[in-house]
Amino acid sequence: MHEDPPRVFVDTNVWISAFINPGGPPARVLNTFRNGGFVPVVSQTLLGEIEDVLRRPRIRARLKLSDNDVAEVLDLLKEKGLAVVPTGTLRLCRDPRDDTLLETAVLGRA
Repeated sequence: MHEDPPRVFVDTNVWISAFINPGGPPARVLNTFRNGGFVPVVSQTLLGEIEDVLRRPRIRARLKLSDNDVAEVLDLLKEKGLAVVPTGTLRLCRDPRDDTLLETAVLGRA
């Protein structure tokens, strides 16, 4: 019997850290995803955060990221991830943006 890979919510800081330290644990998370080890649960909010951070001039200069590098990661997440649309009704965190991310995980059954 074939089991589907687990659904996992990965926060923005983990995705970004994978680029900052290619030998660290966050990079292993990225590599596991690339190898089909899990399906990331994503939302437009999460993808927007990742894109915003990766496009910051200071981050791009430090990581030497090109437009193609940023597009590749985002395209991969869009293509291989499970996209959900948060309703904005979950209110558990002090920061409403965190509520949206938490709702992303809940809706995706991560």
